[in-house]
Amino acid sequence: MIATDKKGQKIVVEIKTRNEKYENYPTFYFELVKYEGMVKRMKEEGAVGGLYVCIFGTHIYIYSIKTIVEKTPITYKWLPANSFGDGTFKSKAIYDFKKDLAFRKIQLDNNNKWIEL
Repeated sequence: MIATDKKGQKIVVEIKTRNEKYENYPTFYFELVKYEGMVKRMKEEGAVGGLYVCIFGTHIYIYSIKTIVEKTPITYKWLPANSFGDGTFKSKAIYDFKKDLAFRKIQLDNNNKWIEL
């Protein structure tokens, strides 16, 4: 997805909606292939940056892809080969990054208002 910031600059955004049970893990992962795709799209669109957004129910974590890549080595993990749930797995290159790298954490409160955490 392409978004525009307050200055009119383009930003590439990857949004992931995750099961709330995974929010308590100390790390989240970002696939290398997703990063490479975002960088390619940034070049094509003239975007100035990329964001990785993780949504867990009423909590949203926003990350700079640049920060994830600079602070996290690539590792390999057996993950589902596709999103079809056919039970097949394959080794995927990922950034298993620390959850606290988020530059913004937001929560939907009981009054349906977004508040910064």
